Amino acid sequence: MSAEAIDREVEAFEEKLEDLLTEHEGKFALVKDGAVIGTFDNEGDAYTEGVKRFGEDTFLVRQILSGKTLEALPALFSGVINACL
Repeated sequence: MSAEAIDREVEAFEEKLEDLLTEHEGKFALVKDGAVIGTFDNEGDAYTEGVKRFGEDTFLVRQILSGKTLEALPALFSGVINACL
């Protein structure tokens, strides 16, 4: 997973955020290759669909909220990947 790939997905999400807020505020968006693949009621469902469709490829799951949100890496929190600070 490259930082550039994640940056592209975040940028695509932010470009579409205003439109997403009108109908999907509070839900979670699954973003891949600059496109919103779908919106989901919870983060787990969005993440599961991302893994099902894209396996180990890079994708983004982000909650649709106005303002800045805390970025989370479910794979990090579930122990799939590790990070050293």
